Amino acid sequence: MGTKFKSLACHLGALPDPRKVKGRRHVLLDILVIAVLAALCGIDDWESTVDFAKGQDPTSLRNPRAITTAPRSHR
Repeated sequence: MGTKFKSLACHLGALPDPRKVKGRRHVLLDILVIAVLAALCGIDDWESTVDFAKGQDPTSLRNPRAITTAPRSHR
């Protein structure tokens, strides 16, 4: 599984960032990885995706086996 995740991150990392530099708060790759992982966990709206991302330990987003589907406050 780790190899496929790295491959996905490599492909997503190759995408150009269409946002203006001034308005960027987060790295595009981080946003895309969070969105993909949230979708794989069954999340289907942005508000829940934000809750999902906030509920993860920042290091877990780099390790797909550590991802949980429920935000910390709901575990």
